[in-house]
Amino acid sequence: VPAGVDDSAAGAEDTVSGEAGAGPLRRELTIAEAVTEAIAHNRTVQQARLDVAIGIDNAQEARAALIPTVGLSGTYNAVDQARTIVSGGGSINVAPADTWAFALSVDFPIFAFGRHLNTWRAAQLAQHGAESTQRAIEADTAAAVTAAAFDVLETIQAIDVAKSNEESL
Repeated sequence: VPAGVDDSAAGAEDTVSGEAGAGPLRRELTIAEAVTEAIAHNRTVQQARLDVAIGIDNAQEARAALIPTVGLSGTYNAVDQARTIVSGGGSINVAPADTWAFALSVDFPIFAFGRHLNTWRAAQLAQHGAESTQRAIEADTAAAVTAAAFDVLETIQAIDVAKSNEESL
């Protein structure tokens, strides 16, 4: 990064007014800072991170099919006073009583031809693939930023040589 570039504008969002193609104020960055900024704001890296999060969610969802499902239900009926119900010419006497009913169920696929386990394994592999892709994209971004920084330094050096040659003429 060239010497003399205004470093006081670090983090500023202001633009230089009155210039064609005005953009953010320039500031000095180390290559490591430029790489960190690029990885933090690169849309491809952000999408890769979202793909990893989706992969994690899919693996957890697929694993849920391997865990038993437990259900519990219950009912309670209370009859406070004795009653007589007349029905079809006869009567039914109902005495005061409390009744409880409970049901417990456990659902677990004993044999599904390995479908649930294979689905989980496939989701895990997809997650690992997304993580590898994210690392590769981050490495490519870091390499591109580093190469661009060295290109800038090389261009600055070439300009300095050209200015020196022009002054010596």
